[in-house]
Amino acid sequence: MKKKLVTKFFNLVGSLLLVGQTLTPALPLVVNPSYIYAQEEQAVQEQPNTSEPAVSQVSSPQPAPAPSEEPQASPAPEPSISPSESPSSSSSSDQNDQSNSEGQGNGSNENKAPPIQSSPSPGPSSSATLGVEVNNSADVGEVHAEILTTSQAQDLGLDLTTLESEGSAQVTTDKSDYTPTEVVVITGSGFGKETSYTLSITSNDPPPVNFSTDIKTDENGGFLYTHQLDGNYRPNYKVEVKDFSGTVLASTTFTDAPLSAPDSTNTTPLSNSSIKFEWKDKSSEENDFHIERKVGSGSFSEVGVVASTTTAGTNTIYSFEDSVLSCDTEYTYKVRAHRHSDNAYSNYSSQEQKKTLYISTNSVSDLTPDFATAGSTNVPILTFTLTSCKSSAKIQRVDVEYTGDDKNDLVNMKLYQESGSVPGSFDSSSDTLRATENTPGGGSYEFQINPSPDITIGVNTVQFYVTADIDAGATNGDKVDARIFDGSVKIDPNNPGGAENNDWPFTAELGLWNPSGETTIGSPPDTTPPTDPTDVASTSHVVDTPISDNTIDMAWSAAGEEDGATDDSSGVDGYSYAFTTGEGDVPDVGKDAEEDATGMTSDPLGEFAWYFHLRTVDNEGNWSSTVTVGPFPIDTTAPVLSEVTPVSSPTNNSTPDYTFNSSEAGSISYSGDCSSATTAAVSGDNTITFNALSDGTYSNCTITVTDSAGNISDTLNISEFTVDTTAPTSTIDSPDENSFWNSPIEITGSSTDFPNTTVDYVNFYYRTSGTEENPNPWTEIPDSQQNNDDEVDPFEWSFNWTPDTEGSFDIKAEATDKAGNVESSPVVEYVTYDVTGPVVSTPSASPDPTNHEPQILADAVDALSNIVSAVFSVNDPGFFFAKPLEALDGFFDSLFETLFGPEFTNGMVYPGEGLHTLYVGAYDEAGNFGSNFGFFTVDTFSPISSFSSPSEGSFWNEPINIAGSSNDSSGDTVDFTRLFYRMHQEDNGDNGDIDGDGNEWTEIDTNSEEEGIQPLFNTEGGNPFGWSFDWTPPEENTFDIMAQATDTAGNVERTAVVSDVTYDVTDPTSNITYPEEDVSYTDDEWDGEIRGTAEDSPSSGVKDVLVSIQRDAGSAYWDAGEEEWVIGEEEEEE
Repeated sequence: MKKKLVTKFFNLVGSLLLVGQTLTPALPLVVNPSYIYAQEEQAVQEQPNTSEPAVSQVSSPQPAPAPSEEPQASPAPEPSISPSESPSSSSSSDQNDQSNSEGQGNGSNENKAPPIQSSPSPGPSSSATLGVEVNNSADVGEVHAEILTTSQAQDLGLDLTTLESEGSAQVTTDKSDYTPTEVVVITGSGFGKETSYTLSITSNDPPPVNFSTDIKTDENGGFLYTHQLDGNYRPNYKVEVKDFSGTVLASTTFTDAPLSAPDSTNTTPLSNSSIKFEWKDKSSEENDFHIERKVGSGSFSEVGVVASTTTAGTNTIYSFEDSVLSCDTEYTYKVRAHRHSDNAYSNYSSQEQKKTLYISTNSVSDLTPDFATAGSTNVPILTFTLTSCKSSAKIQRVDVEYTGDDKNDLVNMKLYQESGSVPGSFDSSSDTLRATENTPGGGSYEFQINPSPDITIGVNTVQFYVTADIDAGATNGDKVDARIFDGSVKIDPNNPGGAENNDWPFTAELGLWNPSGETTIGSPPDTTPPTDPTDVASTSHVVDTPISDNTIDMAWSAAGEEDGATDDSSGVDGYSYAFTTGEGDVPDVGKDAEEDATGMTSDPLGEFAWYFHLRTVDNEGNWSSTVTVGPFPIDTTAPVLSEVTPVSSPTNNSTPDYTFNSSEAGSISYSGDCSSATTAAVSGDNTITFNALSDGTYSNCTITVTDSAGNISDTLNISEFTVDTTAPTSTIDSPDENSFWNSPIEITGSSTDFPNTTVDYVNFYYRTSGTEENPNPWTEIPDSQQNNDDEVDPFEWSFNWTPDTEGSFDIKAEATDKAGNVESSPVVEYVTYDVTGPVVSTPSASPDPTNHEPQILADAVDALSNIVSAVFSVNDPGFFFAKPLEALDGFFDSLFETLFGPEFTNGMVYPGEGLHTLYVGAYDEAGNFGSNFGFFTVDTFSPISSFSSPSEGSFWNEPINIAGSSNDSSGDTVDFTRLFYRMHQEDNGDNGDIDGDGNEWTEIDTNSEEEGIQPLFNTEGGNPFGWSFDWTPPEENTFDIMAQATDTAGNVERTAVVSDVTYDVTDPTSNITYPEEDVSYTDDEWDGEIRGTAEDSPSSGVKDVLVSIQRDAGSAYWDAGEEEWVIGEEEEEE
């Protein structure tokens, strides 16, 4: 703050010195730094084209620093200043910020002296005018500024309030003590506005802290800074705010010392199982306290945590009650404080050691009765129960202090011991009397009851009773009571729980045994109230019966008589009574009649239900509880009737309901054409049911009500209404029964109502058609209601219904008239809604391929409607040239039909060779059409066969292999090939004509295992169809063989024939005619020829002859095969 003030004043004085004074440019101005009081911040305003304003500094009259500490000014550019110009605060602020920046040096804020610059401008001297002394004898450029007096400052127009306000600068922390890891929030206020300062935080505690940073105040002269502590404990911190010269402007301190250990204050045994441990808080930062305990000489362990209830200060007393301890056992306690933020613990408190009691008081309670007469004995005063864990425990004496009015009212004070189970109740005849003490002499009120011998308690729970004998001459009204002070029971052994003596009890255990209660000597007062008369009744009114008499007479029997009021103690004194409208009301305690009164009459009463209340008082002032009789209604007003709900008109109820309101209950009277069995009305709404009414209009019905007091209401005219119980009738014109629809079903018809009302609306219903024995439920057709808005009769209606699903339905129209009568509707049954055409299977043409009108077959099925007709067309999907089909069974009469077009006669026109599309369609009874298509082929060209075996003119001595192929060039395939044979004949022109004039052709059976003659089937469907069969003719002969192929269209070829095929399985025969058998020939005799004959049957002929000659007896033969033997034609023929 002071740094800124100095700067302000320097700027101001510098400006003043520059006015009219010329100094050597760029010479340093030496000024001793000091505290200078100055006015509001002012500065020299810069002129255009100038670099920096000059700064003039004024020294204070305080001692100048040593030469080594004197700052040296740096030269600055020379400004040009006009005396008429006003100083600028912004320029001064800039210089101030520059001064702060330059004074920071290497970042240390300690022992800093800000550098000071001066740039004096030339001008005439005005030092005398300004009151500033200029030492011309000084070095050139040096100026010594002196402090201004208050009057001089005022002469210059300087305002000293700024310094005064800045003198209130202060710095604070958000709290005085922190944990080592917390953040310190530092707040400054009262400093110069928007000014830079040095903030330092230091501590000399190890490890030392020397922290500083630059801060800048806001527009209000304040700042906020947060500082993170480093985690080390240090008891002492200092916070300082310094100006640029290092002067401390404000400071504060804080600590982060460790938690202080609590002070143990007291440990008290409370019973034989509990001890109370107390300590004093010595820290302000703890969150809770951790209590540790050891048993005897054992080790400590934590037994409890007590939350801190305040951190505002110290010396708060805390306690911990340790229970469920062992009897007569020594325990030691200590405690330490705990802080959550850093989980820090204080040192432990000092240790506190105590024993639990060996004897403990279980209970103390008062036994005094409220009253006891003089001379009474064993009047119970109090009872106490003790528990001991020491076998040697005894009671030696019980000192009882009498706290009644007069000790002489007593004769004796006694001590009894419960002889039964504990807890018990006092009974002098069964409990044991342990000691009796007579009235003490002198002024003492203490009864010392000394049992002899001592009462041994041992390890046991024992209950005692203290009683008193009241002197026969005791004063009635005196109070009898007693108590036992702490230390008034002498026990052995002494010092239970560390007590200083053997007195029991002591304050820490239970304190004063003085249960509340006392006994008054004398008889109990009369507190029993008298009884009320039991025959209180009215002689003029009847309970719950209204009457117009508004005064009520009441009577009762006299006191002391039978049914009269009684009091056995002080006697009846009188009565209090009242009439009210509340049943639970009670008369006041002011007496209204003496005890001899036997009745009263009320004042005139209003129209309410009144109750009579009577109370009796005795001579001691005891009041009875009250007897109440009533209510007694007083009524002089006739009922008021109003119509609530008239009869709905028209109505179809011949016994309609009618609701009216009556202000009172009473009896109902009817007149006109209406009557009802209801004859009593209640207060409020009444709903009556009229007796049966005929159809018609009723306008003369009335009602009156007479209340119980005889008051008759005005006549209530019942609103006119009409009864109509006749239902309307409807006629359905469409749809017809058993009709079929493939479009919305048109429901049309009319309804009429006669004679009284008109049809209001008509609803349509449907159900799925079923059987009469098990019909399906009806469902209303949505949005089908037809309203007779014009109220015409008959009401003609029409509705187009599109069912949600296909099916067969029953439909009914149900008309409702204005009276709500609903007809028993006529029903149209078995109306079929079917919008789906029949499903037609893929049609087939047979044969396929075909060379004529094929047979046509297809199946048609419909889910709902019978198939009624069918058509077909070829290559005509639109069925424009359709031909009819038949039902296979001859009748279209079912949901499933096989459609049939007979072969050869179905009317199909030849469509040409090749593949064609066959369309077949079917109509159901609802008019729906369904179709399908298939393909078939027309083929009128015959196949052609050829033989590869046997060859013409061939001979066979084994089965003849008949092989070849059949080909159908039209794209059809050969279905089968038949083989034929005949006895060979020369060609007579019928080759291939099985029906020609030649030999008869016979078909060859190619599969003897099958029944009948079997052809060769083209089972693989190849084209050409290659076939082969080995035929064994029925005889040896020469044959012609024919193959006849038939394609799948039925076309049969003109047959191919192979002729002159011989089948011969008989060997030829030969005979040697020369040389003769068994004849020997010489060379001369044999001419060298071998001659003979050979023949074959039937027709193959001899082809060649092989001759072998045996050459020797060894059967070696000369094989003729070694030579070629040729037989001539003539020889062969021979």
